Amino acid sequence: MARPYSQRPPRAAYQLTTEGAELAGALRLLAHWGTRHTDRADTPRHPTCGTPIEARWYCPTCDQLVDDEPSHPQVHYV
Repeated sequence: MARPYSQRPPRAAYQLTTEGAELAGALRLLAHWGTRHTDRADTPRHPTCGTPIEARWYCPTCDQLVDDEPSHPQVHYV
């Protein structure tokens, strides 16, 4: 869902709908499933150290990883 907040230049804030938020959780589970069922040699890796990249919940404001999947309806997915 887009909410315009500036006419010049045209800008909008984007927020997932309830259905989109539900899908984001499903996609996260699918990503975890995929990492367990793929060849580790084909896994995307961090270019600096070579460690396989993982999907994680992260708070950009606090600069911290979140242990559990967010359940609050106002969580924004990017």
